[in-house]
Amino acid sequence: MPDDKLVPPNDPEAARLTVGWEIVRASDVPKNDPVRVARVLGQVIQILKRAEAPQPAMEGDITVQAVSPRDSSASPGGTLRLTYNFSGGPTSIPLVVFVHFFAEGGDGSPLWGDDHDSPKPTTAWSGATSYARDIIVPSSVPRGTYRIGIGLYDGNGTGDRLEMRSGAGAASGGGKRYEVGTVRVG
Repeated sequence: MPDDKLVPPNDPEAARLTVGWEIVRASDVPKNDPVRVARVLGQVIQILKRAEAPQPAMEGDITVQAVSPRDSSASPGGTLRLTYNFSGGPTSIPLVVFVHFFAEGGDGSPLWGDDHDSPKPTTAWSGATSYARDIIVPSSVPRGTYRIGIGLYDGNGTGDRLEMRSGAGAASGGGKRYEVGTVRVG
């Protein structure tokens, strides 16, 4: 078997089909290699558990606001301190904060990021939630102006993003990513 790594699809029905295909492949493993057979069957069992596990609903009434400072600057390889600002909550499940830095006028692909758990879990948010983080700007980032996109996603399950409201200084950037500021790297 050239590839023992299984990557389950998000769709449970597709996962069942993939699992069936993998079981056929597992049956081709020589019976004199019990370690490999056990490893493949263990992976198949994990896929089946994930495919059948009910996913909790992702809900929350969150408003995202501009970062502080809204317009900042940093040097390549330097540190940038941003304060993230939200209001509302709580969410029904713990969510991860994603932060993307992408070129103005570019295709929207992030050049670097700052995915993290907030200091207070999103399931405990209520009212205003703000916190600061230091972000290292990679030394390989070219000089220029970058937009800051932020959002919340399910890091322990589907990977889905939460639809939020755009508050003061924030605008929807599409794909449930919200533009909340800029940073000039130079």
